[in-house]
Parts: sequence; structure tokens; C-alpha cells
Amino acid sequence: MALRISLLSIAAMLVFLHGQAQDTIPLYSDVLAKQKRSLRPEVGLDVYQSLWFIGSAFSKDSPATYAYPISVTLYLPTNRIGNQERSVYINTGYVAYGGTSQRNIYQTGSSIHIRAGIELTRRQLILGYGGLVTGWSGQGSFYFKGPTFGNYQEPIGTLKGLAVAAEAHIGVELPLGSRLSLRSVLRSSLFYRPTTSAYDLFAPHLSGIDWQIQKQLGMGISLQANLIFRL
Repeated sequence: MALRISLLSIAAMLVFLHGQAQDTIPLYSDVLAKQKRSLRPEVGLDVYQSLWFIGSAFSKDSPATYAYPISVTLYLPTNRIGNQERSVYINTGYVAYGGTSQRNIYQTGSSIHIRAGIELTRRQLILGYGGLVTGWSGQGSFYFKGPTFGNYQEPIGTLKGLAVAAEAHIGVELPLGSRLSLRSVLRSSLFYRPTTSAYDLFAPHLSGIDWQIQKQLGMGISLQANLIFRL
């Protein structure tokens, strides 16, 4: 009799524990559903307003230089495993510029770019790669300083062109809340300009590249700091 009661008690305990296990252990479908909910698109707005090299603004031999950039990035997460996330990013931007380049060349105009690529985030470390296409259009002129009769500018005409680049970047992401974070990356670009303009002049500021080598084939470096909001 006691043995039968013990067996019944053990059986009842096993049934109870089995029910508890089903309630506490998440199903694989539940994990996938939770992961899918967490893969929400993100929008990043640049808080770092990159300025073209402004040394000429303090020079007595050239007019002031300015650059007004804006850039927005869309991040589309495609996979997340533990602390590692894989995303596709699409970035577009615009910059208006003006000032001197190559000593006595004065340029005004604008440039627009679009870049896309893959980004891997593990904890707070960011690694990524992608491509860039940027174009520019503006006006150029020879600039001569005239101490007696005033400055003189001789128009060159329209300056426009296109550049393509392969890129890689590294950075960090700092969470600021459940859906808000600050992402900063340092990007290196290897670009090629298939088109040339009058006098082989290039845009003084390419949208998407902060500092560049003024050659048809060259390197560029840019710093990007985005305030990220998860939708």
C-alpha cells in the first residue's frame, strides 16, 4: 500500500514538473518571434556637422570657406544572434560648399551622395564595408586679390563630375535608452573619379567624404556620428 502511494506521488510530481517545464522553457517559435520583433529598422541623423578644411578662411589671400552638410542613414537589421547583429545600411547626404582651392581657384556648388553596405555589430563594436557614389556640380573662377582696385575673378564655367568609392569603417555604439543610441564610426574610402572637368579641377568638398586627396584616384577619410532611433 505504501509503495503504491509512493509511486502515485512520484508520478504526480513528474506530471507537475513536466507542466512547469512547458510553461518556463520557451518554444523555438517563440524565440524566433521575439527575435523578429527586435529586428526593427533604425534611423540615424548625423550630429557631427563635418566642415571642409577652413584654413583658407583665415588666410589673407583668399575669401572665406564654408560647407553645410546634412546626412541621414537607414539601418535595416537582417539577423541577430546573441550580442551580434547584422544590418544593411543606406545613407544619403547633401553638402553645399564655397571657397578657394588650389591657391587661386574659387568654387561654389553642391554635392550629393548615396552609400550602401553591410554592418556587423557585436556588443558595442561596429565593423562594416560598402560602396559610395557621389556627384557634384558648381561654378568656378580664377581669383586674384587686388590690393588697389579690389579683388578680381575670371569665370571658368560649370564644374561637375562623379566619383565612386569602396569603403570600410570601424566604430562604437553607445546605448542611450531602449530605442536610442549614439553611433560613431571612422570611415576610409578608396575613390575613383571617372570624369574630369575644366582644368582637371575637382570639387573642394565631396558629399560623404570629409577629407580627400585632390586626384582622380585617391583616398578619403570621414567621421560620422549618428543619433540612432529604433522604430
